[in-house]
Amino acid sequence: MSASKPDLAQALLSPLKAMTSRDFYFGVLFRMKGTGFLYLFLLCVVLAIPATWRTASVMHYFKSLGLPRLVAQIPPSYLDASGTLAPQGGGSSYAEIKNAQGEVVMVYNTDGKALSGAAADAPIEFGAKDMVIHNFKGGISLPYIGLFPTDTSFQPVQSAQALEGVLGASTQLIWSVLLLSMYMFLVFNALISACLSRFMMVFIFRIKAGFGATLRLCSYANTLVAFIMLAQFFVFLPMSYTVMALVPLVYVALFCQKFRAELAKDGINGFARRHGGAARVQGSGEDAQDQDGPRRDTSVYSGNMYAQEQERLKRQEERRRNEGAGGEAGQDEPQDGEGRDQDNGSSGQAQDGMRGQAGSGSADSSDDGLGRGDDDDDDNNDDKGGKGGKGGKGSGGYFEA
Repeated sequence: MSASKPDLAQALLSPLKAMTSRDFYFGVLFRMKGTGFLYLFLLCVVLAIPATWRTASVMHYFKSLGLPRLVAQIPPSYLDASGTLAPQGGGSSYAEIKNAQGEVVMVYNTDGKALSGAAADAPIEFGAKDMVIHNFKGGISLPYIGLFPTDTSFQPVQSAQALEGVLGASTQLIWSVLLLSMYMFLVFNALISACLSRFMMVFIFRIKAGFGATLRLCSYANTLVAFIMLAQFFVFLPMSYTVMALVPLVYVALFCQKFRAELAKDGINGFARRHGGAARVQGSGEDAQDQDGPRRDTSVYSGNMYAQEQERLKRQEERRRNEGAGGEAGQDEPQDGEGRDQDNGSSGQAQDGMRGQAGSGSADSSDDGLGRGDDDDDDNNDDKGGKGGKGGKGSGGYFEA
């Protein structure tokens, strides 16, 4: 079944909403089950396209410099287990390597000598620990570990052949490698962020969410991280992994803050109507009959708060019935007293009737006092129930998602 235009438009706008809208995450939590990793994969498929174009252009630039041929001219060296490059056999630790036009395009500088003149403008420098590419602002450092075999002699000819194979990679291969690397990084980052976010949600915001729901939130919250990774292909933007892991936490914290604020403002039923879409609350009788069609059960994200709300409403209804019964009894007493006054003609009988009325009046007062006491207790209990449902205090204050 093909997707409709509104659905397609919403899907295309999802990355923008994930970076700019806290309301968007209510839909992620309640209506987008099973889409977290799929969303990250589709996002990486799209973002890997401009990253591939940029990488291919850089590789073409190095290939135009004749980089494999230049690497073959590096003096014989040894790359130890720690990834440190040093000249072999007492050779020179500094050499300038030129292209066919006589331009210095590579500097062999394992002692870290300060460069000047044409050497300072060379795009590539082989240092003791890494290869530095100077055609970007600040330079890009590529450690030898991971590029070449360690604890062995550095063979310039063999390294040149391997580099020529890398620079000759097809666009499809570059796209596949970038897609896989970006996707694996974002998935790992989402898993780490989900573990930290679940702890934060329970102990700070008092929201109990399953790990799957938290992981889904963090997957969408990684959207900004994905765009930062893409930006690093075009500009010099160094960023540690700690910062990358904190970005989704900030998004989840902002969402939880809005979550609790709306819950306190609207109450559980209003919250369910607003964010549950076609939401159905747990219940029976009229509660179940008032809803039409397949509806989401709010117990998925309200826990025992709906039961507390129903118990509070039940106590209020019982209190109103008790007040109504007490009012009817109070109206019947004067009629009984008047009947007794009419039946007793003598003054003694009238006095007895008055004493009977006084006795019955005191009994009524006693009954009214008990009734008010019960009502006060109910009011106190209702207040406690209301505080437990909205304030987020005590065991009832946890909100389950």
